[in-house]
Amino acid sequence: MSDAIDALESRYGGGPLTVQIRQDVKRGGELMATYEMEYPCLRNAMLAIAGDLREGRVETIQFAGRPISAEDLHALAKWTDGST
Repeated sequence: MSDAIDALESRYGGGPLTVQIRQDVKRGGELMATYEMEYPCLRNAMLAIAGDLREGRVETIQFAGRPISAEDLHALAKWTDGST
């Protein structure tokens, strides 16, 4: 995974990033809320959000406000569940 992380950081510029995660449960029939977490780098984020990626709750990952592609997000999710 180190190579994949390096490739993503190279493609998107690396550095601090923001991850938007959907809440696990609905409240009162309303749409699920999301929250944002900031991380200094993708390696730290992957340690923290692996479970959220596996469960499909990660909405976006952004480097300096620039979201990664859906394909890259899907590849990260597959890596966390051992599908690669």
